[in-house]
Amino acid sequence: MAVAAESNSDTSLSSTIKALSGVDLVLCSRIGTTPEEALNDANIQVSTDYAYHGVDATLANIFAPFSKLAEKKWQKQSQKQPEAVV
Repeated sequence: MAVAAESNSDTSLSSTIKALSGVDLVLCSRIGTTPEEALNDANIQVSTDYAYHGVDATLANIFAPFSKLAEKKWQKQSQKQPEAVV
């Protein structure tokens, strides 16, 4: 059985997803179906909702929901890690 070689775009997408490990949200102006699905599979949300909004307005709109998400994620991770022995 022959195994197809991974294309450069597949390799690049895989590398990008690995680099985004720990990121919860990616803001895009446009994104293709394949990369969006790959990011979603990696539990990374993709949003094009703010594509033509200014940075300040975008950050103001997403700060509250994602700061709560980040706090929950941090609490969950801190519960998993054993405390250091002094």
